[in-house]
Amino acid sequence: MIRYIMLILLILFSLKSAAAEREEPILGVIDFFPFGYSLEDNIPRGMVFDIEAVLEEVSSLKIDARLMSVARALRSASLGQNDLLFSYRDEQMVPNVIWLGNVGCLTPLVVSHKRSGIKTLDDLAGKRVGFVSLGYFDVKMKSRWPIKPVLLNDNFIMLKMLLRGRLDAIILNDGVLNAYLANQSILAELPEFWPKQLAPPLALETYETHISMSKDSEFQALIPEFKQAILNAKQQGRFKEIFQKYGSKLGGYCFTNEELKLHKWLE
Repeated sequence: MIRYIMLILLILFSLKSAAAEREEPILGVIDFFPFGYSLEDNIPRGMVFDIEAVLEEVSSLKIDARLMSVARALRSASLGQNDLLFSYRDEQMVPNVIWLGNVGCLTPLVVSHKRSGIKTLDDLAGKRVGFVSLGYFDVKMKSRWPIKPVLLNDNFIMLKMLLRGRLDAIILNDGVLNAYLANQSILAELPEFWPKQLAPPLALETYETHISMSKDSEFQALIPEFKQAILNAKQQGRFKEIFQKYGSKLGGYCFTNEELKLHKWLE
């Protein structure tokens, strides 16, 4: 028992020491396209790295953005092992953080194959639905329908499984779907004209995406500067430009519930 307590204390001391030695706040970037990814050159890139660059440009801030898994990025922000995170604004998914400012909106979608027969959300009952482990649908929505859940950690793999008939539907947000539709040349493993195999996606709800800071971060003195930098960049339209760069024609627009019913996601 004493050894166990000593081990826990050593781990906590190590984490605190590592945080104290940081010269710049660490921004955990979730590793999936288009938010964060790397190609053959292993250079991290993506929407969140572009957001980081804009925030540094419009302020005196310096940020250390690092690519990491979904689970690690979310967990590390809540535990204070990372300082900053780009995510949906939701206390249930990301507890123990301070929300610094909205950079745009994303809409989780049910994307299904035309052959699945899914035309309404009630049609999900009994279907094989793929979604990211610890993501939005896993945490908040899966219990609403008696589905056959398939938990995965890669959106591209989910899309391939859907097109091959191994899944009836998948959960993607519109930022991911827009990026896939706008960058079909890099999706070499998918069949030609793959979007024509998809049924019209069903919107779940719209979420603001925020930069947040862990309540345990050593950099909380920078909160006013971060908030002002986010506000300035948003007023300049810089975040809208980044969303558009990765395929969002409306630039991270925040849809109302009525607008969600009318929007055509595949057009």
